[in-house]
This record gives sequence, C-alpha cells and structure tokens, in this order.
Amino acid sequence: MTPRKLLERNVSEHPDKIYVYFEDRQVNYEDFDHTVNRVGNGLLRLGIKKGGRVAFMMLNCLEFLFCQFACAKIGAVYVPINIAYKGEETKYLLNHSESTTIIFSPIFLEVIRGIRKDCSHLRNVICVSEEPIPEATLFSELIDGVSSEPPPVDVSEDDTLSIIYTSGTTGRPKGVVLTQGAYASAAGAYNRSVGLTSEDRPMAILPLFHINAQLYFAVGAMDLGTGFVLGERFSSSKFWDQVRHYRVTTLAAPGAVVRMLYSMPETDQDADNPIRAFVASAIPLDIYGKFEDRFKLKLVEGYTLTESPSALMNRPAEVKPGSMGKPMPGLQIKIFDEEDKEVLPGVAGEIVIRGPAVMKEYFKNPEATEEALRNGWLHTGDSGRMDEEGYFYFVDRVKDIVRRSGENISSREVEEVLNSHPKIRESAIIPVPDPIRGEEVKAYVVLEPDETLPPEEIIAYCEGRLASFKVPRYIEYREGLPKTPTLRIKKYVLKKEKEDLTAGCYDRLAESQG
Repeated sequence: MTPRKLLERNVSEHPDKIYVYFEDRQVNYEDFDHTVNRVGNGLLRLGIKKGGRVAFMMLNCLEFLFCQFACAKIGAVYVPINIAYKGEETKYLLNHSESTTIIFSPIFLEVIRGIRKDCSHLRNVICVSEEPIPEATLFSELIDGVSSEPPPVDVSEDDTLSIIYTSGTTGRPKGVVLTQGAYASAAGAYNRSVGLTSEDRPMAILPLFHINAQLYFAVGAMDLGTGFVLGERFSSSKFWDQVRHYRVTTLAAPGAVVRMLYSMPETDQDADNPIRAFVASAIPLDIYGKFEDRFKLKLVEGYTLTESPSALMNRPAEVKPGSMGKPMPGLQIKIFDEEDKEVLPGVAGEIVIRGPAVMKEYFKNPEATEEALRNGWLHTGDSGRMDEEGYFYFVDRVKDIVRRSGENISSREVEEVLNSHPKIRESAIIPVPDPIRGEEVKAYVVLEPDETLPPEEIIAYCEGRLASFKVPRYIEYREGLPKTPTLRIKKYVLKKEKEDLTAGCYDRLAESQG
C-alpha cells in the first residue's frame, strides 16, 4: 500500500467526506485529491522527476498537505525542514539533500534570500503567498492552468517518499530515508494499536515537519477513511476549546504536553471533552492517574522514532503505566546486549527493531547506515528492558542528545557553535531535567585564558546560529572539564556532580522574566 492508493481509495469510496479541518476551512477527499493532482502536475511541469528532492519549509497549512501527497503521487522525495531553523541549518539541509525545489511560507523569505546563492542545486523557489514576490514563484502560479487528472507516474511501496533530518551524535543532522510503504504501514500499525476506527476524529497538534503529524494523522486519517483536524500551532490555553469544537477523539503528543495541560488552572469543563485515547511518549508518572481522572480520558504511552515510525504502543484496554507497551502489529522488537545477542526479560540492553516501516538508510551516510542497520536490525541507540509479559520500558539514552519538548538536540552541534566563539576554549552540553519540557540544555563553558564573556553574549551568539530550542538555557563556567586519558569529556561525571544540576547556573529564562 502507498499513500497515493490510500487517497484514491477514499476518493472512490466517499468523495464528499471531509478529509481535513483547518481553521475555518474544510476540504473533502475529492477536492483534496484534485488539488494534489494539480500540484503534482505542476511539479512535473517544472521538471521535477521521480526521485527528485523537494524541500518544504512551511507553517502548518493545507498547502503542506497538498505538496506532501503530490510528491507521493509523482514519486518525488520531500524534505521537511524544521521551521525554527536559521540560515546555516537550512542551507546544510538543502545542500546535503540536493533539493532542487523549496516550497515555503512567506515568513521564511529572509532565510531563503540569505542562503539561495549558496545552494547550488536549488532551481525552483516557491512561496505560499498571496502577494507577488519578485524572486519567487507563487504557489498559485505553480498550479495555474494545470490539469487535475492523476499524474502519469507509477509509484511503488519501495520508492522513497521522504528524507527527514534528525539530530544524532555526529553533530550534523542525519537524513532518514523512508519509503512510501513505510508511511502506509506505520499509519496502519499505529491505528490498529490504538484501536482507532473510521468513527474517530484525530487531531494533529505538532508541526507538520514532524513525522508525527504528517504520518500518524495526514496518512493515518486516510488509512481509517476518516477526517482529521490540523492545528495551526499548539496552545495549551486554547487546546480544550479546539477539542470540543471539532469533537476530537484522539491525538498524539510528547509527554511535555501532558504536563503543560495539567499545569493549567482547573475548570468545571475539564471532564467535558470527547477524547478517549490521548497518546503520548514519556508520560510523567507523578501525574498519570491524576490527569486521567481530571480529564476523564485514557492515556496511552508509546515509543517511536523517525528511523522506525512504528515501534511500541500500549493498547488502551491493556495499559501498563510507565511502560512503552508492546510491539505494534507486524514488528519484531528485542533487547540486545553489546554483542547483538538477545538478553533475558528484566535485563537492560539496546532496543532493536525489525519491520516494514524501518528506514531504508541514512541519506549519503553509508557508515552510519551500516552501524544502525547491522545484522538486519535497526539499532535505536536507546536502552530499555522487557518484562515477562512482553511490555517494554525505557531505561536511558545511548545517543548523546537532549530531548526538549519533543525536539532532539545534538549536543555536539551546540558545542560546535559555542566552541567557534573566539573567547571559548571548549564546552560541554548535557541534558538537565525540566518539569515542563522534559529536558533543558545546559552548557559548561571554559573560556580562553584572561578572557571574560558574559552569559548574555553567549546566548546572543547562539541565537544567531541555532534554532531557538537548541540555545542553552543554563550556563556554568568552569576552569576545566573532566577528561578521559584520550581527552574525551566525561559527561557522565558532569551529570552526577550534584543533585540539582541547575543550582548556581545562569538561567536565561529566569533572567528574561526578572
């Protein structure tokens, strides 16, 4: 199965059924399909062939969905870009992916202007704008006078659909290559695990550049033959009103969202909502039962990753709080030791996955691909254990990343920016616990001899080079950092130095509020 076949099946079976609700707009399956076809044919008219890369840098909008499924229909490969990225980060993704086309929201015009001359593969610049822009083609011009008939391209489950860049331990983002079949398979596995049907109305609250929204909801709704709600952006203060207005029955979010919603003042309407399955990862155990009782819904914890968008999920009728659940349908998941041998229940090791939704490769990175997919299993880099009943539990992160509000942040990438400052000799980034965001970024900074550098200047330096969510919140100055004999920084020593790792540190949020 492919997303194209899912869409065309729905058009055939119920063309008038609403597929997507976005703000005050509703689009049924037939109208959605016609626009998708026009976008696909428009891209073909630009010379984009099967396998060609098309980058998206868009806010949540209908145009993102039109473009996503247009690529699925013509066999093009879309490359979603994090909308928080600045120029250097965006330029790297465009050049590494060799994208020939970028489709973007007008808010990112200055970013594109600043890097266009340095992106040698980029030929087509398309802006989703109603106002003319001299150096860009308007989205309306892309589809003007173009046929709404299905594009004359054959696609298969094995064809690549997307390259999604995710931060890892290498410092630079790695491009996860996912096939058309992986999207359809993962969407179906997610729906069956959560027990969703065509009577459900899911809501996507995360940005569409995340695989969460574009797969579990955009493709997932088609797998169910239902409609879904696309939020412009998540707002904890508006969330429950949106849920009631659209009659939302299910959604998926990071555990930090659970904490944010629970932190809102209680109201008499809290239990008045139609949600029955609230799917989340890393749900805070201290409020698990309290959240369910207050909002009268079922929390369902799971575990997925970009490299395998179907993995683990609790079933709503068989939830074990604190666990990540059991493998989704069609998957094999095991715990391996350092020699890639399966361990006994209760013993911690690396979580490994085998199944139809596992990535094809890391784009243009054969060494990382070989390491991650060795012996036919995806090695997640995460440590876990399995109990006697087959439920999996998260233990620790092998990957050297910080997870802040659902975003993966490479510590090395932030360190490289810090270390590029002429007054900084070296630095180390570690995660520190945060009750709202899950983790926050802490920087240990060693200055060059006889230099002074206020923390505000460090923050400003980072803000000009990194997405805002990657900028350190906490800064601690040091004379030196603990090292191994091979001069590697002992981050585990830093993490265990004291109970409160934020004590005595500069806190940029506290300063901004003060």
